[in-house]
Amino acid sequence: MLRQAPGNAGVQRAVDRRTDLRYVGPINGCYTFSERREITNGDVEVFACRTQSISSTAVAVTAPVAAKLGEWVTARFDGIGIVRGTVERLTSEGFVFSIVASDQHRAKLAAKIDWLKKKSVRKQSDQRDFRRFQPRDPRSILGLADGRVTKCFVIDLSRSGAAVSCQHVPGIGEQLVLGTLKCHVVRRLDVGFAVQFEASQDAEGLEQLVSGFELSEPRAPGL
Repeated sequence: MLRQAPGNAGVQRAVDRRTDLRYVGPINGCYTFSERREITNGDVEVFACRTQSISSTAVAVTAPVAAKLGEWVTARFDGIGIVRGTVERLTSEGFVFSIVASDQHRAKLAAKIDWLKKKSVRKQSDQRDFRRFQPRDPRSILGLADGRVTKCFVIDLSRSGAAVSCQHVPGIGEQLVLGTLKCHVVRRLDVGFAVQFEASQDAEGLEQLVSGFELSEPRAPGL
């Protein structure tokens, strides 16, 4: 059974997902809340995210900036493209949103998901030669110079630094603490910023120093 999405002629929201083709795994992407705009210049803020699972009817994402139930989301995922919908459930890692799309768009989305599932089966598991890698748990905390701590999303890591997305927008050169490592901002990205660690780190154990943290302490360590 399908019901019409309000204000979108010819666009439908799927209700029954029991036979839905689903890809379970991480796909890098970015998202924005369509109705939110930055106060200073009116721009729409864009944040990095990663799928936990995706089907032609819904997406579960790990995300750094919280959503509100019923809020409109526009997201773009590698190999998938742009999808839009409304937030239906909040999770400890992010949120789940229902995809609003026409039958034709939904069929194309299902074909892309099927291709991703087949590709993941063929993909080699050995990635030791990659200089940058994605942490298993992208959630982390970011300590600011004034002692505040905010949650963030680690896009990827290397021995020398990381790409990060969060609601706070630091300036170039700003001193931060990502997880437990001191760092500073070296450049801005479309969905966040890049930081450089004060010292190069050993690849083994790096992930435990930087990612997998949840916001619990009132002040940043080491600043």
